[in-house]
Amino acid sequence: MKRAMLFISLFLFSLSLTFAADEPAGKNLPAKGKYDMVSDYEDGFAKVKSGNKWGFINKAGAEITPIKYDGVSDFEDGFAKVKVGDKYGFINGDGKEITAIKYDSANDFDDGHAKVKVGTKYGFIDKTGKEITPIKYDAASDFKNDRAGVKVGDKYGFIDELGREITALKYDQIYGYEEDFARVRVANKYGYINKGGAEITPMKYDQAYDFEDDIAKIVIGKKRGFIDKSGHESFTSK
Repeated sequence: MKRAMLFISLFLFSLSLTFAADEPAGKNLPAKGKYDMVSDYEDGFAKVKSGNKWGFINKAGAEITPIKYDGVSDFEDGFAKVKVGDKYGFINGDGKEITAIKYDSANDFDDGHAKVKVGTKYGFIDKTGKEITPIKYDAASDFKNDRAGVKVGDKYGFIDELGREITALKYDQIYGYEEDFARVRVANKYGYINKGGAEITPMKYDQAYDFEDDIAKIVIGKKRGFIDKSGHESFTSK
């Protein structure tokens, strides 16, 4: 019995050696000792460091960029931020710089766009690296549902996925789009705009809430009720 168990153990051990040997040598790993630091793979690429410079390798271990950057981010959604000196830009999965390394700050891509900053002003680029807006806004949100909020001075508005201002920058406060409608405020009154930027209500509500399941809660004085997406109101209390 003991000899049989020993045979089975040796057989299983030999199988484990055979399966290990079947794995390609160095699969998904760079050459040992070539880099001072290697990160985990993210989105198919790993950050590598040599001296005080950074670059990227793919899962075959091939360098997709020179090891030349002062800083790099992980790849996300097919793109990574890179830094030279105190300026930022972006590369794609081929290692190509899709923008000049010229921005003072840059956010990751979100909803197909990335927010970038030059000096104290913000703008946006698309996935080709094209600036879809001038770098002119005092503040800007990230894109969500193909819309982003922007600010000049103390007034807000929205831009679409092509960088077009779909509203005047006239609101004192804006809120993100939910179900293709957004709340906006002028002074102390709220209203709603649709995805095209058109106001579907006057700015008359004392309180207003996001749309959920095609309706939104509204308050005027002591009256509470709902509004639908056509702008029709129904009040449940007076």
